[in-house]
Amino acid sequence: MIKYIGGALFVAAGWLLGNSLYSVYEDRIYILERFRDFILYCESEITFYKTEMDIIIDKFRDRTNKLDEIIFNEKNKNIAVSSETSKLIKNFFCRIRTLDSESQKGYFSEIQIEVNSLIEKATKELNVKGKMLKRLTPIAAIGIFILTL
Repeated sequence: MIKYIGGALFVAAGWLLGNSLYSVYEDRIYILERFRDFILYCESEITFYKTEMDIIIDKFRDRTNKLDEIIFNEKNKNIAVSSETSKLIKNFFCRIRTLDSESQKGYFSEIQIEVNSLIEKATKELNVKGKMLKRLTPIAAIGIFILTL
Protein backbone atom coordinates (compact mmCIF):
# COMPACT_ATOMS: atom_id res chain seq x y z
CA MET A 1 0.00 0.00 0.00
CA ILE A 2 2.81 2.41 0.84
CA LYS A 3 4.41 1.67 -2.56
CA TYR A 4 1.27 2.83 -4.34
CA ILE A 5 1.04 6.03 -2.32
CA GLY A 6 4.71 6.72 -3.01
CA GLY A 7 4.16 5.97 -6.70
CA ALA A 8 1.19 8.33 -6.84
CA LEU A 9 3.29 11.05 -5.24
CA PHE A 10 6.10 10.35 -7.70
CA VAL A 11 3.72 10.65 -10.66
CA ALA A 12 2.28 13.88 -9.20
CA ALA A 13 5.82 15.26 -8.85
CA GLY A 14 6.49 14.34 -12.49
CA TRP A 15 3.32 16.11 -13.56
CA LEU A 16 4.25 19.25 -11.60
CA LEU A 17 7.77 19.21 -13.02
CA GLY A 18 6.42 18.94 -16.56
CA ASN A 19 4.04 21.84 -16.04
CA SER A 20 6.72 24.04 -14.50
CA LEU A 21 9.11 23.35 -17.38
CA TYR A 22 6.32 24.16 -19.82
CA SER A 23 5.69 27.46 -18.05
CA VAL A 24 9.38 28.40 -18.44
CA TYR A 25 9.01 28.16 -22.22
CA GLU A 26 5.74 30.07 -22.01
CA ASP A 27 7.34 32.85 -19.96
CA ARG A 28 10.02 33.32 -22.61
CA ILE A 29 7.33 34.29 -25.10
CA TYR A 30 5.64 36.67 -22.65
CA ILE A 31 8.96 38.35 -21.84
CA LEU A 32 9.74 38.90 -25.52
CA GLU A 33 6.26 40.26 -26.18
CA ARG A 34 6.59 42.64 -23.24
CA PHE A 35 10.00 43.76 -24.52
CA ARG A 36 8.48 44.34 -27.98
CA ASP A 37 5.78 46.49 -26.37
CA PHE A 38 8.52 48.43 -24.58
CA ILE A 39 10.35 49.04 -27.86
CA LEU A 40 7.18 50.37 -29.49
CA TYR A 41 6.57 52.58 -26.46
CA CYS A 42 10.15 53.90 -26.60
CA GLU A 43 9.83 54.62 -30.29
CA SER A 44 6.67 56.68 -29.82
CA GLU A 45 8.03 58.54 -26.77
CA ILE A 46 11.29 59.44 -28.46
CA THR A 47 9.69 60.32 -31.80
CA PHE A 48 6.92 62.52 -30.47
CA TYR A 49 8.10 63.80 -27.10
CA LYS A 50 11.92 63.52 -27.29
CA THR A 51 11.88 61.94 -23.83
CA GLU A 52 15.04 60.71 -22.09
CA MET A 53 15.52 56.94 -21.87
CA ASP A 54 15.54 56.77 -18.05
CA ILE A 55 12.23 58.63 -17.89
CA ILE A 56 10.74 56.31 -20.53
CA ILE A 57 11.76 53.26 -18.49
CA ASP A 58 10.21 54.71 -15.34
CA LYS A 59 6.96 55.55 -17.17
CA PHE A 60 6.66 52.13 -18.81
CA ARG A 61 7.83 49.92 -15.99
CA ASP A 62 5.21 48.28 -13.80
CA ARG A 63 6.84 47.41 -10.51
CA THR A 64 4.39 44.58 -9.80
CA ASN A 65 4.92 42.84 -13.13
CA LYS A 66 7.28 39.85 -12.95
CA LEU A 67 8.19 40.29 -16.62
CA ASP A 68 9.32 43.88 -16.11
CA GLU A 69 11.59 42.78 -13.27
CA ILE A 70 13.26 40.31 -15.64
CA ILE A 71 13.61 42.85 -18.46
CA PHE A 72 14.81 45.86 -16.47
CA ASN A 73 16.78 44.21 -13.67
CA GLU A 74 20.24 42.86 -14.54
CA LYS A 75 20.24 40.28 -11.73
CA ASN A 76 17.16 38.42 -13.00
CA LYS A 77 18.16 37.98 -16.64
CA ASN A 78 19.14 34.31 -16.28
CA ILE A 79 15.85 33.12 -14.78
CA ALA A 80 13.63 32.50 -17.78
CA VAL A 81 15.31 34.02 -20.81
CA SER A 82 17.60 32.43 -23.31
CA SER A 83 21.13 33.73 -23.78
CA GLU A 84 20.13 35.33 -27.09
CA THR A 85 17.33 37.28 -25.45
CA SER A 86 19.52 38.30 -22.54
CA LYS A 87 22.20 39.63 -24.91
CA LEU A 88 19.62 41.44 -27.02
CA ILE A 89 18.09 43.19 -24.01
CA LYS A 90 21.47 44.10 -22.53
CA ASN A 91 22.79 45.43 -25.86
CA PHE A 92 19.58 47.38 -26.42
CA PHE A 93 19.96 49.36 -23.20
CA CYS A 94 23.68 49.95 -23.79
CA ARG A 95 23.34 50.99 -27.40
CA ILE A 96 20.15 53.06 -27.30
CA ARG A 97 21.68 55.58 -24.92
CA THR A 98 24.60 56.24 -27.28
CA LEU A 99 22.51 57.05 -30.37
CA ASP A 100 20.92 60.31 -31.45
CA SER A 101 17.17 60.47 -32.11
CA GLU A 102 17.43 59.83 -35.86
CA SER A 103 19.68 56.80 -35.40
CA GLN A 104 17.38 55.51 -32.69
CA LYS A 105 14.47 55.29 -35.14
CA GLY A 106 16.44 52.96 -37.41
CA TYR A 107 17.67 50.97 -34.45
CA PHE A 108 14.12 50.47 -33.18
CA SER A 109 13.02 48.90 -36.45
CA GLU A 110 16.13 46.69 -36.47
CA ILE A 111 15.48 45.52 -32.90
CA GLN A 112 11.79 44.87 -33.66
CA ILE A 113 12.78 42.50 -36.45
CA GLU A 114 15.14 40.64 -34.11
CA VAL A 115 12.55 40.43 -31.35
CA ASN A 116 9.90 39.15 -33.77
CA SER A 117 12.26 36.41 -34.97
CA LEU A 118 13.04 35.48 -31.34
CA ILE A 119 9.30 35.32 -30.59
CA GLU A 120 8.80 32.96 -33.52
CA LYS A 121 11.70 30.82 -32.31
CA ALA A 122 10.37 30.78 -28.73
CA THR A 123 6.91 29.82 -30.00
CA LYS A 124 8.38 26.89 -31.92
CA GLU A 125 10.31 25.79 -28.83
CA LEU A 126 7.13 26.00 -26.76
CA ASN A 127 5.21 23.92 -29.27
CA VAL A 128 7.93 21.30 -29.58
CA LYS A 129 10.02 21.14 -26.42
CA GLY A 130 7.51 22.58 -23.98
CA LYS A 131 4.67 20.29 -24.97
CA MET A 132 7.03 17.31 -25.10
CA LEU A 133 8.28 17.99 -21.56
CA LYS A 134 4.76 18.57 -20.31
CA ARG A 135 3.63 15.18 -21.62
CA LEU A 136 6.74 13.06 -21.17
CA THR A 137 7.69 13.82 -17.56
CA PRO A 138 4.50 12.30 -16.11
CA ILE A 139 4.83 9.34 -18.46
CA ALA A 140 8.46 8.89 -17.41
CA ALA A 141 7.40 9.03 -13.76
CA ILE A 142 4.79 6.34 -14.40
CA GLY A 143 7.40 4.23 -16.19
CA ILE A 144 9.85 4.56 -13.31
CA PHE A 145 7.08 3.67 -10.85
CA ILE A 146 6.22 0.52 -12.83
CA LEU A 147 9.89 -0.48 -12.97
CA THR A 148 10.25 -0.15 -9.22
CA LEU A 149 7.28 -2.45 -8.48
